[in-house]
Amino acid sequence: MIRLGSPKSQLWLLKGDCEQQWDLLERRALEHPFNHAVELVVPGILQPPPQLSPSPPHYYTSSPALPLSHLVQPEVMRRYLLDGSLAALSCNTHIDTDNVFAVLPSGKLVLSVNKDTHEQLGLQGKPSHFQRHHRFAVEVDLAAPSFRPGKPSYERVKWCLTDRLGLEAPFIISWWPEDSPTASEQQLLEDFRAKRRECVVEKDLLHSFLLPSASWEHPLGHSEGSQPLHCSAAELHTWLGAVACCADTEGSPGDYVSAFAPPEPYSMCHYGTRTKWTGMVHSRFISNILERIRDYLSTSPGPPWVAVNVWGFEDSPVSWKTCEHGWHLSGDNHYTAVLFDTGQFWFISALGTHDLVQ
Repeated sequence: MIRLGSPKSQLWLLKGDCEQQWDLLERRALEHPFNHAVELVVPGILQPPPQLSPSPPHYYTSSPALPLSHLVQPEVMRRYLLDGSLAALSCNTHIDTDNVFAVLPSGKLVLSVNKDTHEQLGLQGKPSHFQRHHRFAVEVDLAAPSFRPGKPSYERVKWCLTDRLGLEAPFIISWWPEDSPTASEQQLLEDFRAKRRECVVEKDLLHSFLLPSASWEHPLGHSEGSQPLHCSAAELHTWLGAVACCADTEGSPGDYVSAFAPPEPYSMCHYGTRTKWTGMVHSRFISNILERIRDYLSTSPGPPWVAVNVWGFEDSPVSWKTCEHGWHLSGDNHYTAVLFDTGQFWFISALGTHDLVQ
């Protein structure tokens, strides 16, 4: 990976070829389990093509008070962890001050707890990298072959979560069935005493904007003498952030209200589209979007690139895989995937100061 910016910057770039290294891009998206919003930016078209409009609409569920002991029930583990892909995150909890709980699609239960809760819980945890004496991370692999009723590890965890310290919290849950024969949406709502929530979908048409020119081969930018030929990945990332905020991206240094100007070089683009899903978005949904973009760019003449912006939950206990996530100046754990019409990609990840880099 390439670090973009200063030596202490947490903006990282991964680049590759869609044909030869697609597994790498897909894996990075799937390893980011807790996604609050996804935005698709397609320059040069009036409306998203059908293949970039997922159907049916994505949904998630919310449970007002879910005991953690419920997650280790044999039927729950079989239906949603072994036969599907479940992502669950406690809500209304803050990673720097509260106990935060999560279930990863890999089947791991992650508890980020304060010192008092860790001592009362009775399960061994590791000290936090960022609050070593005040916070601990407990991990339980619910999908492990040895984690079954009657096994010592299972009985110990069940006892700690049920009898020793009955922890519970409101949860938001996203489940990807993966052709599960044992569960349905209605079964999910019943098992978790949850309500169905629809992701909020926003669609905007972009009019007459200045589009930066970027080249996969030059992630640090490219120029001949004083003449810029391509902007850098960091500059494109900043510009996409301005588009996401619906900010004026055509300012000049002399403007009073906005001094933001697009990175050079740029060209006039007469139209483009922006589609955004907000709620709790499963990583499988994002992986499917990326695959659809790859197929679209390989078969249809169109935009020079398509970008997908993904915002992670700022109070999740992990960012990528099981890498610890915390809050200091911010809780950033976001990423942007840029797929080029030449068959390559950029994967730009933005982390906070309290994030472990994989």
